[in-house]
Amino acid sequence: MSDVLKFIQISDVHLGARVLPRCFSVTSEVRLAREEEILQGLESLVDIFSEEGAEVLLVAGDLFDNDAVSPEVVNRVFAIFGDLPFTCILPGNHDYISASSPYSKYERASRGLSPLPENVHIFRGNSYSSVYLPGRGDVVITGCPFTGNTAVTEHLMAKPIQRDPAAISLLLHHGARTQFAFEERMKITAPFTASELLAQDFTYTALGHYHSYSTIDNAEGLIKAAYSGRPFACEFRAKNGCILIGEVGEAGVSSLIQYDIDTRRIFDLEVSCENVGGNAELVELAHNECQRNNVLPDDILRLRFLGTKKNDFRPEIIFNTLEQYAFTADFSGLHLGYDVEELLTEAEGKGATAESMFVRGIYAKLSEVEEENEKAVLLDALDYGMKALRGIRVVPKEYISDDEG
Repeated sequence: MSDVLKFIQISDVHLGARVLPRCFSVTSEVRLAREEEILQGLESLVDIFSEEGAEVLLVAGDLFDNDAVSPEVVNRVFAIFGDLPFTCILPGNHDYISASSPYSKYERASRGLSPLPENVHIFRGNSYSSVYLPGRGDVVITGCPFTGNTAVTEHLMAKPIQRDPAAISLLLHHGARTQFAFEERMKITAPFTASELLAQDFTYTALGHYHSYSTIDNAEGLIKAAYSGRPFACEFRAKNGCILIGEVGEAGVSSLIQYDIDTRRIFDLEVSCENVGGNAELVELAHNECQRNNVLPDDILRLRFLGTKKNDFRPEIIFNTLEQYAFTADFSGLHLGYDVEELLTEAEGKGATAESMFVRGIYAKLSEVEEENEKAVLLDALDYGMKALRGIRVVPKEYISDDEG
C-alpha cells in the first residue's frame, strides 16, 4: 500500500442549472447540446482516474443545482461514479439533503432513480462524520453536509473538528471564506476563516462554494486547502474553475494540478468606442478585441460596447460576423457622442440652441443628485433627448442581468 494518496476534487457543477447566461438568445438545441457536453465532461473522469491512478473523487458540494434535476441526469451521473474507485459527496447549499433531494433514499425510490452505487458515500445528518477509504486504513475523510445558512459569526471551524485517527486526514467543506466579522444578522453559507481552517488537524481540505480556483497555504507555503471552482463555463462570473488532481501524504499535499475538462471557455469583454462611425468600424473593433484575447470559435462570448458613437446605426449586423459557439452583445453603454463643454458654453450665449439648453438642464439636475442610480437615469435621459433632438430613432435600453441565482 502506497503512503501517498492520489485524489481528484470537483465541486459546483450545478447540474440542472441554466447552462448559458440569460442574455444569450440561443436555440433550445444549443442549450441541450451544452448540457450534453457537461455530462460528457464528467464521463471523462473515468479515463482520467485510470490514467492518473487516482483512488477517490472528492465532491465538495453543489453537484446538483436544485431538487428538480431530471432523473435521467441523476442516473447518468451516479453511473459515472459507479465506474470510479470511490466517491465522497458532500451536499452543498444548492443540493442539500431535503425530502425531495436526489440524495434522499425515499425520493430516489419514488422517482424511479437507480440505487446508489456501493462505492459512493454521501455525508448525511447535521454533524461531522468520517469514513475510511476502502482498503486504506491510513486515509479518513470527514464532512458535515449543508443544512442551512448561518450567521456570519457562527463558524463551524471555530472549534476543533472531531475525526477518526489516520495518517492522511481529508476534510470536505462547502462554505464561504470570510475575512472579518460582519453583522450577526447576516446569513451566509458555512462561514470560516483561513486561520480557523489552518488550526484544524487535517492534512488537506477540499473546499466548495466559490466558483473560482484558489488555495489556502500555511506559514510554510504548504497548500492546506483549495477551492477547485466551477469546472464548466456557464456564467460570466466563473472563468477560473477546473478539477484538481492532487497527491497527498502524511506530510501534506505534494502536488495539486488544475485540470480542465471543459471544451469551451467563456469571455466577457469590453470594447472601447470613441465616436465610432458605423457598423463596419464597430465590427472591426469587436474583431480586434477578440483577437487580443485569443477568443476561439468554440468559446462563449459576450461583448460589452462602451463609449460614444457619431450617429445612430443598427449594431445587430455584428451578430452575423462572429463565429462563436454562443455570442451576445450589450450596447447599453454606447452613447451618442457630443462635446458637452461646448454645448454648455453655447447655452450661456445668445446663440443658444435647443440642444445646448437641454444639456444645461440635465447637467443642472446632475449637480443636485448624489445617488449613482439617479445619475445613470439622467445620463440615459440625456442620451435619449439628444437623439430625439437630432431626429434619431430612440430605442429603450435593454438591461441585462448576470444573476443566475
